[in-house]
Amino acid sequence: MSANAGRPLLGLIEGFYGPPWTWAERDRMIDFLAAHGFDLYVYAPKDDPLHRARWRDPLPEPELVRFDRLARRAAVAGVEFSYGLSPIDLGFGDRSGVEVVVRKCLQLAARGVSSFGLLFDDLPVDLPPSADERTEAARWQGSVANEVLRAVRESGAGGRFLFCPTEYCSSVPTPTPYLRTLGETLEAGIEVFWTGPQVCSHTITSSDLTAVTEGLQRRPLLWDNYPVNDGEMRWDPHIRPLRGRGADLPGACSGIVANGAIEAEAAKIALHTFAAYWRDPSGYDPETAWGPALTAVAGDAGVAAALRVLGELASRSPIEPGQEPPVPWLEAFWTRWETVNERDAATTEVEAHLERLSDAAVHLIAAAERRPLPREMEQWARKLAAWVETARSALGVMRGRSDPMEVAARLERTLAMPHRVSDGRFEAFVRRCLDFHE
Repeated sequence: MSANAGRPLLGLIEGFYGPPWTWAERDRMIDFLAAHGFDLYVYAPKDDPLHRARWRDPLPEPELVRFDRLARRAAVAGVEFSYGLSPIDLGFGDRSGVEVVVRKCLQLAARGVSSFGLLFDDLPVDLPPSADERTEAARWQGSVANEVLRAVRESGAGGRFLFCPTEYCSSVPTPTPYLRTLGETLEAGIEVFWTGPQVCSHTITSSDLTAVTEGLQRRPLLWDNYPVNDGEMRWDPHIRPLRGRGADLPGACSGIVANGAIEAEAAKIALHTFAAYWRDPSGYDPETAWGPALTAVAGDAGVAAALRVLGELASRSPIEPGQEPPVPWLEAFWTRWETVNERDAATTEVEAHLERLSDAAVHLIAAAERRPLPREMEQWARKLAAWVETARSALGVMRGRSDPMEVAARLERTLAMPHRVSDGRFEAFVRRCLDFHE
């Protein structure tokens, strides 16, 4: 195993569905990880065809050159680089497929990659339902992992070997036959990913890992699905701080590996807070950690302030589940509006808040021309600007200064913009303004 294998590690996995990061983004990410105490970078983007859909194809020379260079950059920075492979249709007894996996890993080992991951998550066909069949599947997957491990070790590659099971999350208090068989089959040095009680877990504590630790006969390596924003989460930026991770978690796992967001620069905000949590789990406070993260990643006080405004409104994520949180000043408007002599003051107050939101949106849109982070956030900034103008026009309806039909049309245009920024709260406010007119 690698030199760091004996202590809990902090890592990142590029493991999302959607456009993979560019090589330049990976270079910058390696530098970021090194600067903030991360140990590991796992390459496993689901939509890289050679990682998953076309995993049987050998890596062409230009790709090998890129991985060679990235692995060397990571090694110089003190970050272990791991290449993940997802053989999604490797059926039971498929010896030719196993040989493909071995050859592909040896291709990379010859170019300086020393750490590998074999990922059996999200297979196109579910595991069979019976315990015996699932046990058989686990034994087969484990034997493949052991064979690949032996091959890369014989080649001289001595880095970590990672494994993602097909059962990779559960809140059941006892280990399944599948997990028990994996634990019995996998070589002791193989580290096994686990996402917690759910795929995207709201909270994770040491007690959530008791059953999986028993079944696997080793502490799991947490694959934390935050700040990932693929699938239905694609329209949420996930720029808020890590929360919901117990202070006792590091002692119960072999490490934590955060799954990055599609937006590589924006992902660094949450990753910065992962580092703060990992340094001091018992003293970690999400809101306290968020400010330094915004400042450090933005590199500009104005952009950091604008991102905070956006993040306070675009807060939907698996670690903050449930309905959108209220926007207090929108809610307070209606209480004051019911008192006739407070209507002017209520309107003035809301307009001041909308001006603050407008300033943040304008700042991010302008900065998008020259900086990668606000460029990634530009569509959310434009959605925020659209909500500001829609809410302003709705206030005009209340005072007889706006055409309700035009406001209703504006509302539909804003709702059609897919990126989400407190959509439910703003929509409710605008519709209530329109109902008031009626």
